[in-house]
Amino acid sequence: MNEYLTKKVLSNNVVQAYDVAGDEECILLGKGIGFGLKDEEPIDSSKIEKKFYIKDRINFNKYQKLIENCDEKLMFLVENYIGKVEKYFGCQYSENLHIGLLDHLNFSLYRLRNNITISNLFIDEISVMYEKEYTFAKEMLEYLNRELGVSLPTVEIGFIALHIHSSIKGDQASQTALYINIIGQCMELIESEFGMKLDPKSLNRARLITHLKFALKRASENISVDNVIIDSLKSTYPKTFQFADRMAKNIFENYGLFLPEGEIGYLTIHIENIISGQRK
Repeated sequence: MNEYLTKKVLSNNVVQAYDVAGDEECILLGKGIGFGLKDEEPIDSSKIEKKFYIKDRINFNKYQKLIENCDEKLMFLVENYIGKVEKYFGCQYSENLHIGLLDHLNFSLYRLRNNITISNLFIDEISVMYEKEYTFAKEMLEYLNRELGVSLPTVEIGFIALHIHSSIKGDQASQTALYINIIGQCMELIESEFGMKLDPKSLNRARLITHLKFALKRASENISVDNVIIDSLKSTYPKTFQFADRMAKNIFENYGLFLPEGEIGYLTIHIENIISGQRK
């Protein structure tokens, strides 16, 4: 059995500890685990319910400040679900998840208690772009609502999914949010241009969103793609190609992400499939 020594008592239920066997610091959670403990004292291992590592000192300081104003039951529940991430996705996650997700959900409870509502305009896009993360987040929200006896709104699924995605893919949350914002605006432009309401469950819409996600990522990394039928697309679908070209120019003007003609050709195909599919 591992031996743990007290580094700092963060609360009666949270302790910064030294893992003797692993020769590294960790965070231990357990009901009453920190009560009466002094620095360098051994910790009763039977009280440990959760253990995780926050190695970055800046992150640790953020976590320390966060738990001072955090709902402790929420903290245990969130850590319980974070413990499922590695097995569910088959990969490791960033330690930022312990801070970012708990901070977001703690504030979500504050908004709920104070009748402050928020919207997530792009929740449909998130459910398509990050389907597995969305499913995990949906299950997590149901679990939190059940265990806390509250009714956090379904818009939180999208926000939870973004935190999960960023932590397992190593993407910056700001970049992920940017892509979602751009794609949401593109969907609105299509609806406005062609006078239709896109079916959120449409397979063609889902394919366009997926392509846009990777097109934006390629643009951010200056990766170009070839499209050998570009001339044929221009002549066969002139109106759709011109619209896709305008949409690409709008992305560049507003966000500095350049989509080359090859990408515009693929966008033309996806948009044309959506238009013809909904007309049928």
